[in-house]
Amino acid sequence: MEFVGATSPVGHLLQCATATCRVARKASAAAALVVVDTTGLVHGSIGRALKSAKIELLQPWMVIALQREGELEALLAPYRHRSEPAVERLEVAAAVVSKTTEQRRARRQRRFAHYFRGARTLELGWRSLTLEGSAFLSGRAMPGHFCAYAEGKLGCEVARVERTGNGLLALARGEPDRTVQRAAHQEGYEVEWLSRFDNLLVGLIDRKGETAGLGIVQKADLEKQRFLVATPLESTEQIACLRLGSMKVLRDGTELGEA
Repeated sequence: MEFVGATSPVGHLLQCATATCRVARKASAAAALVVVDTTGLVHGSIGRALKSAKIELLQPWMVIALQREGELEALLAPYRHRSEPAVERLEVAAAVVSKTTEQRRARRQRRFAHYFRGARTLELGWRSLTLEGSAFLSGRAMPGHFCAYAEGKLGCEVARVERTGNGLLALARGEPDRTVQRAAHQEGYEVEWLSRFDNLLVGLIDRKGETAGLGIVQKADLEKQRFLVATPLESTEQIACLRLGSMKVLRDGTELGEA
């Protein structure tokens, strides 16, 4: 399993391409033939970029295009005069019916609910943890008076300030605010919002860089410097990193929108 951050590749093209390559490489070590079923994102420049990246990374000997009315020809055009990969075009069976947006959402909710059924809330201390997708926890925590100074400059409540390789990062309370973001840019701060972590879907990455499972952040505990994460994993002892997603969900699978 590879966690890319969300259920849609939009906004996560690089993660999707690299994760596909990683999974295919593992499968190739155990099977003589690997078939990669790609996502349904095929339209526009985004679709072309994603499919092109996957083909370049995977180096397949054949690409099978399932289409109804030539909708994939823009994706296939770059390979028209190449000897590899071979391209085989097949018509979609008449019995195949596309799922509606509501059907897809309902299916995702069922899958999330099943995965997190019986999940326990486990503790992940900040001292033994890194974050992927955020500069938070990458620097050195600064004394409390730095928070007071940042509050005066940014005009919001600041819970923590870190000095990172790129300057100062302020962890702010409340909801994202454009006025604060503009002030931060002018004052040389990077701002992360504490509310981002509420019900955030995350990947639990072990010390070998593998996705051990998924979790939902229940709380970012500043006082005890820990994350409380709901996960079906029995232990987080081997977890070294949280890969932050871009969507929020509840244990029953209800999606709360983007982070």
